[in-house]
Amino acid sequence: MGANHRFQRGLSLVEALAVIAIAALLMAAGAPAYTNLVQENRLSTQANGLLVTLQYARSEAVKRGSHVTVCAESSGACLATSDWAQGWMAFADADGDGILDPGEDLLHRWSAVHSSHSLQKGKKVRVRFDGQGFSAGYNDTFRLCDARGPGYGRSIIVSNQGRVRVAKGASACP
Repeated sequence: MGANHRFQRGLSLVEALAVIAIAALLMAAGAPAYTNLVQENRLSTQANGLLVTLQYARSEAVKRGSHVTVCAESSGACLATSDWAQGWMAFADADGDGILDPGEDLLHRWSAVHSSHSLQKGKKVRVRFDGQGFSAGYNDTFRLCDARGPGYGRSIIVSNQGRVRVAKGASACP
């Protein structure tokens, strides 16, 4: 007599449950690291957005040989505030008054930062670069923070010479 054997392919219920349990443990261990990675990338993206705007404004000021202003913005107007979380803009400020007048070019606009973040500027409410790329009198530090505190924040630093850089960590967070 010939035996007719059928071979099963696949997993038994016990094997499937073991695989699911191992996958759940790995996901539970990796979720906090993933969340931290997302928060770090979000902060870096927003810090780099401001950095790019400031560097672009400086290069445009040199190229045009005239003032370019960067300010906190709402509905196309500069805000007289140190809170830049609503967004910012850069514009060619031909008359140097810090106001986007008719006929002046809007160069760049950045929308609001993530709702869980804050972006504060120190002493001055805007940054103005002159035709030589200097930001004389406008040296200051922006502080970009999230709920994790100042150790995780970013400082965007503008020097009197117009140099802009990002440093990890912030001196304080609102």
